[in-house]
Amino acid sequence: MASLIRLLIVMLSALLILGCQLRMDDRQSAQQLVANSQRIVFLGDSTTYQGHVVAHLDALLRAKFPQQQFEIINLGLSSETVSGLSEAGHANGKFSRPVLSERLSRVLEQTQPDLVIATYGINCGIYQDYSAQHFALYQQGITDLHRQVVARGIDIIHLTSPIYDAQSGTVAPSTYNQNVLKPQRDWLLAQAEHGWLVADLWGAMQNKLDTQRQLEPSYRLQTDGIHLNDAGAWLWSQTLFEFLGFSQAAQSANVREMLKPYYRQPDQVVKLHKQKMRLQRDAWLNTTGHLRPNLPIGLPLQQAQQQVLLLNQQIDSKLIRL
Repeated sequence: MASLIRLLIVMLSALLILGCQLRMDDRQSAQQLVANSQRIVFLGDSTTYQGHVVAHLDALLRAKFPQQQFEIINLGLSSETVSGLSEAGHANGKFSRPVLSERLSRVLEQTQPDLVIATYGINCGIYQDYSAQHFALYQQGITDLHRQVVARGIDIIHLTSPIYDAQSGTVAPSTYNQNVLKPQRDWLLAQAEHGWLVADLWGAMQNKLDTQRQLEPSYRLQTDGIHLNDAGAWLWSQTLFEFLGFSQAAQSANVREMLKPYYRQPDQVVKLHKQKMRLQRDAWLNTTGHLRPNLPIGLPLQQAQQQVLLLNQQIDSKLIRL
């Protein structure tokens, strides 16, 4: 009996070690995937359009791999869904929500990315009570996005939706986060069993909020229950960095701390990356086309790319040469 118990302990230890090794291999594979992706396109709604996570990833990759020429393009579009739904009177009746399927083929054809990082869901239930039809349209939209990207030989990473914080927002029922967004999140995470790459932003935000509000009841990750404040934006970046295997970066308190070992004047570097993100975003949105009114009109793409080159030179001039 004692020998059997020892054997079981050895087998269990081996399985635990193997599990840890598999998780480490997964992280290394995800990091290698990003390191080998010269052009990365972000897709999503207004939280992606804000661009914090895009600028943060660009800053991290440029710092860690200074010899590689990454192009990180923000093609998030405010108000967009994958479900194709739009609530009555959206934007005071000025326009209906745009749907990704209207522009996806143009985006993929014109940008020719190596990797797509997509975050959808919070708009897709159009801030109403749970509906099986709305949920099915969300599933169909995400599946179509995945299928179209993969069919072109492009890798894709999905992130679950940000939470909806009813304590900070007033546009949805108080049950929207648990009854609409959590089922979306659970379904998307389940697609990992089919080989999809899925990072759990919803879970990270919910855990953070639950923990922090025990200490500070008014703590927020979003300004209005939807759009991210600085803490929420950095948590999004931390979630993505951890998923990609950049654990040290994910443990940084903020983007400036993350960049401190690599750059002089990290605050200035952050500003330059944000400026670069906005230039590319506005130019590429104009180039690829969309149906969302009232967005900034960007520079012609070639002119914007010339300015991006100058910004990259300014960023690189602040690298700490070891």
